[in-house]
Order: sequence, then C-alpha cells, then structure tokens
Amino acid sequence: MADPRFLRNKDIIDQKLLTEALIVGAGGIGSELVVQLAIMGFKSLTVYDFDILEKHNLSSTKYPEKFLGVAKVIAAKESAIMYNSNCTVIENNRAFDETCTALPITIVCTDSMKSRKIVYRKWKELDNRKLFIDVRMSALTMQMVTVTKEHDAYEDKYWFSDKEVEPLPCTAKHTIFTANLAAGNTVKNVFLVLMGHGFWAYEWTTFSPSYFEGKDWMEE
Repeated sequence: MADPRFLRNKDIIDQKLLTEALIVGAGGIGSELVVQLAIMGFKSLTVYDFDILEKHNLSSTKYPEKFLGVAKVIAAKESAIMYNSNCTVIENNRAFDETCTALPITIVCTDSMKSRKIVYRKWKELDNRKLFIDVRMSALTMQMVTVTKEHDAYEDKYWFSDKEVEPLPCTAKHTIFTANLAAGNTVKNVFLVLMGHGFWAYEWTTFSPSYFEGKDWMEE
C-alpha cells in the first residue's frame, strides 16, 4: 500500500520536486519554515544559525521551552523531524559566510542585509539555481522577495544596506503570528515556483490593519 502521508496534496504538490532546501536563519521565521517544509515533504533541509534559544525568543518562535539554552539549529532539527521523521536536517551552528555553499532552493531570514547579500551571491554562483527567497519581518509587517534564475532583480531593486534601515535589527520586535504568516507565505511561493505557477516577485504586508502590495514576476 502506498504511503498515505501525502494523500491529501499529492495531486497539488509534486513530491519529486521537494528534494533539498537551505534555510539561513533559524529564529522566528526559520523555526516555522523548517516545520512547514518538512510537513510539505522536503527530503533534506540544511539550516544555518549561530544563536542559542533564549527566554525572550519563546514568544516569537515555534520552539518548545525544553530547547532553552540549546542551539537554534538543534531545536530546528528536532522540531522538523518531530513532524516528519523521514526528513533529514543538517544543522550548522554558525553564521553563513563566503566559505559556505548555497543550494538551488535557498531561503534567508536573518537579521542583517549584509548577511542576506552574502547568501544571495553564493546562490547566484550556482548554475542549477532555482529559487532564492529573502523574507523579512518586524512586529506587524512582512516583506518577501522571490527570485528565480530567469527573473532576478534582487540587487537592482530589493537589496539595500543596513545603514538604510532602522538602527534595530529587522527582527528585534516581532510577533508569533507575523512570523508564522511570513513562513507560510514563503512556503507558498516555494510551491508556486516549483510547480510553474505565477508568483509575486515582491510582497509587502502590514497587519495594522491588513494591507498588501505586490509586484508580479512578469514586471521584472
């Protein structure tokens, strides 16, 4: 008998396309991303983060209290395999830098624009690159830039230096619902790109009250 795990979405999501993905940043957004991607069916997830889980992280990450004082990448790994034991999670308790290697599907959700650019440029080196997503958030807003090999305006339009943003890191203040919605929106675009559907190249949403702006990939 075939594995019924994906019975409800096997006609929507081609499981053969869900091979491996890289997540850089295992905080609020990353903690939810690893779980959603594992549940969706990714076979392998590689996660980078140098931080440990502290008490102030508990209100904006998916990690249980038992992981306090533990590296976030370990918490990410244990969280993902709790939902899908068939998913392999490779944890890297360090910052992603120029010595690291990106994957064809790469997602970055770190606290600095400098680190985002490093990840993007390593992804850009890949001849077989498929998808790069830069997802950002504050307490009540989220932004997402989605790039493919064919449609890439990242550095021209959507990257800016840390000097051009507020002094506090983009995730200094955030909420669990914004983190979860940002992660879900990211996974949605992974699905859209892999399945050949249209997608927003840039999305900005605020929840006070709800308002959305987007630019279609065809505009790039």
